[in-house]
Amino acid sequence: MQEDGNRCVLESLNTHRSRIRTPYVPLTGSHWLTSCALVVLPYLAAITIIGKGPTYLGIFPVFWAEAVLAISVLSVLMAGGWSVVFLREWRSLSSLVVAFMGLGLIHLQDDVRVFGLDAIRDSSLWYYSAFYFVGLVVGYDAQVGESVWRWVSRFWVMALIWGSCEFLSGERLSQMGPEVPLRGVPVLSHSGSDLMQNMSMGMIVVFGLRYPVSNRLARVVCLIAGIICLIALVTFHGRGAKLAVVSGVLMGCLFLVSPRGAPAISRRLGTLLLTTVVMLTLGFLIAPEDVLRASHVDRLYEISLDEPLGTTRWRVDWWVELVNAVAADNAAFGLGFGESLSIYSPYLTQDEYSSWPVRSPHNYSMAVFARMGVVGLFLWLCILLIGLSGLIKDVWRGEASPRREQSSLWIIMLLITVVNGSFGVLMDGPVLGIWFWFALGFATVRSRMNGTPNACPSVA
Repeated sequence: MQEDGNRCVLESLNTHRSRIRTPYVPLTGSHWLTSCALVVLPYLAAITIIGKGPTYLGIFPVFWAEAVLAISVLSVLMAGGWSVVFLREWRSLSSLVVAFMGLGLIHLQDDVRVFGLDAIRDSSLWYYSAFYFVGLVVGYDAQVGESVWRWVSRFWVMALIWGSCEFLSGERLSQMGPEVPLRGVPVLSHSGSDLMQNMSMGMIVVFGLRYPVSNRLARVVCLIAGIICLIALVTFHGRGAKLAVVSGVLMGCLFLVSPRGAPAISRRLGTLLLTTVVMLTLGFLIAPEDVLRASHVDRLYEISLDEPLGTTRWRVDWWVELVNAVAADNAAFGLGFGESLSIYSPYLTQDEYSSWPVRSPHNYSMAVFARMGVVGLFLWLCILLIGLSGLIKDVWRGEASPRREQSSLWIIMLLITVVNGSFGVLMDGPVLGIWFWFALGFATVRSRMNGTPNACPSVA
């Protein structure tokens, strides 16, 4: 069955209409990729459905994420995955990721001698990018890639249902259950922004892709959870997650004017966005004060730099100090890893002495700049530009197919993750960092496969 699937993919990739110009390279050990998926999927399930809590499982510096990273990279290498990493269609993107990791590794060799394990902890900023290669190779295999897609879409729907229950319980469910040893937080805990993002992805799957649930009761539950998620998003306190989800939905709606016709997900998200705007407008006309208070519109005033107690001032002042420090120390390659960046914040003067200091400036791009300088920031922005623009071009010019619908969803997910990671520390760590890099590799290879996911008998 696996040979039939690989033969089908070979024929698909070498057809005249295929966008892949590089001949298909058969993998020598697909059973290794199956093992890789069995290791990666439980972790993705945990950080998607629950959020940040499970990321603390383990003993520093080897947490669950690091164990998954080591096993999955080894599995990909044993499967012969290195042979597909630099295929023509994604060679530029892969080369940039390798350069980004190489720069981080060079930094680490010097920094670990000075700062020890703290340098390794901060290096998650770059070494989680190895999951790009895991996602790329796993997605390259027709059978394993389709299975991973099905499970991932289920995880988002599960996050939607769990998050809806958490919202209705007043966030009491996440405080139940055992605590993480040494860390002192419940395993089911979350940061708020991570759960809101994954809930929203589940809502987009349910409303945008019309998640195929055969059971009528389950379908009704998903729809109700989607409505609850929409209410939770409007009333959510965090601005970053709200802006991230809105940005993702607007990106999905951009494909409404695609010359090849709008994907179905874009039309449905456009309808959802329009309906939400109309309902909020009606609510504002009926009870303006209640709507403003419930939606935390007052927090928008904190965006102004003139607000001394606002988080915008808190962030900008910190970033300015970091820019000055990098310029004075090493503008090209940054401050390195191991030193807590909280010492450059005028508002966190004693934070470096706490048990769990705020080590990152609450913006992934700024963290990359501070740690890896102008060179690191340049590599990161090139990865972001080439990765997202390639996927957008594939959807913009692609023909109608389930694969195009999935690619549209991946673009939305990646944009939501980047925007959300620009207002917090979630992309510096595994909860969004692993998700971003895995999704970038997985979406890149899947978007460039011609035909539908069910074109081969082995992937149906």
